[in-house]
Amino acid sequence: MNKDDLLKQLLKTFQVEAVEHLNVMNQSLLKIERNPSKKQYKTLIQNAFRAAHSLKGAGGGYDLPVISGLAARIEQAAKDNNLDGVMTNLHKLDTYLAQVEVVFE
Repeated sequence: MNKDDLLKQLLKTFQVEAVEHLNVMNQSLLKIERNPSKKQYKTLIQNAFRAAHSLKGAGGGYDLPVISGLAARIEQAAKDNNLDGVMTNLHKLDTYLAQVEVVFE
């Protein structure tokens, strides 16, 4: 496998994992909107925090500063228990990723 093929495979893996992390964050927020118990809320906000943290690291590792930066904002908002901040930045991240197209030539 040459370097270009390896990079393509790594970026495809990143895309799959990014979607998984976004799904965890979105599902956590949807469940939080249903007024869970304090224990459930804590678990859900921690899930969102961990997913954002993982995406931040992956984005940084692939030198994707917009993704890493937005994930860092989500992570901090979750840490601060700022649901509006989590939702606002998650929406920005969803919108950004929907517009990104990876083209291999």
